[in-house]
Amino acid sequence: MATPKSTSLLKREWRYFGDRRCPERSVTVMQWNVLADALTASSPTSNFCRAPPQALLWEHRKVLMLEEIRRSGADVLCLEEVDHFHDFLVPELSKLGYTGHFISKPDSVCLKFPDNNGPDGCAIFYRSNFSLLEKKEIILKNTNGENSNQVALMLLLQFHGNKTPPSASDCQESGDFTLCVAVTHLKAKNNPELRLAQGRHLTAEVAAFAKESRSPVIICGDFNATPQEPVYQHMCSGSDMKLKSAYAGTAGAVSEDQETKAEPPFTSCKVRPEKECWYTIDYVWYGAGGGEADDGIRPLEVRGVWSLPAREEIGEDALPSVMYPSDHLALCVNFHLPINEKQVA
Repeated sequence: MATPKSTSLLKREWRYFGDRRCPERSVTVMQWNVLADALTASSPTSNFCRAPPQALLWEHRKVLMLEEIRRSGADVLCLEEVDHFHDFLVPELSKLGYTGHFISKPDSVCLKFPDNNGPDGCAIFYRSNFSLLEKKEIILKNTNGENSNQVALMLLLQFHGNKTPPSASDCQESGDFTLCVAVTHLKAKNNPELRLAQGRHLTAEVAAFAKESRSPVIICGDFNATPQEPVYQHMCSGSDMKLKSAYAGTAGAVSEDQETKAEPPFTSCKVRPEKECWYTIDYVWYGAGGGEADDGIRPLEVRGVWSLPAREEIGEDALPSVMYPSDHLALCVNFHLPINEKQVA
């Protein structure tokens, strides 16, 4: 399959601000709602009013999607709205050294469109420097405690280190390291109470999943919620995992001359028939997970993030475009994995 040059895509740059020593203990995680094929012009929808026809064609989008993943250099991919898992992502990403797992929505809207490729859902891919220890799939609960149509996938991964040799004499070797990674896609539209219920269920499940292994956690997802919503506040302060948003307060996450103590101005943009949307609804959360710092669980450290293009670079037609395959921007975070006493027995 032909792959375009990186210049075909919107410009992205790494903004590093943390300690860049010990590269053998660094891990890069991508969060990305890739936009389901069935929800574009490949089906009879009109969700993206200003997107040129070529930008919505799967044959065009899949090439840019693969290139965005390749140029990110991510070790772990957390993806939503995946409806080409088996026929595209698995065979193509396996060539890049990734192994993947997938959970579909119980009642995917993609199935309502003719010539669909099956239900959409969430996926996690990881490189060969990780191995799978445990997997758990959950259907998130609604406000009544019943199953909703949203799901989450959790993997307990063992990190075996990068091949890059230690770059500093104070880099301790600690052997393998376990990490809990979760991905989800919360309910869209005007339903903040449901998203809060789903977020509470999600954090409870992740905390329990990570507790026995005493692993730090990374939770990625399209939360369909701006920072003003209750579910965002819950993720910040409503669980025992002391979660932080990796992009919040990261200087230069948007551009060289912009520093922010809040989230980026937008992670998704689109022009719908009824409105135009430029908002932040995608997040990479990280936290202690299975315990506290004084219990031998040291937190992950953010070393850098992938910059986000400015609105002027994207243009008023928003996304997707001929230069970007989704209405959501991929978030990428480079983490330093600390040496946790409980994992180095």
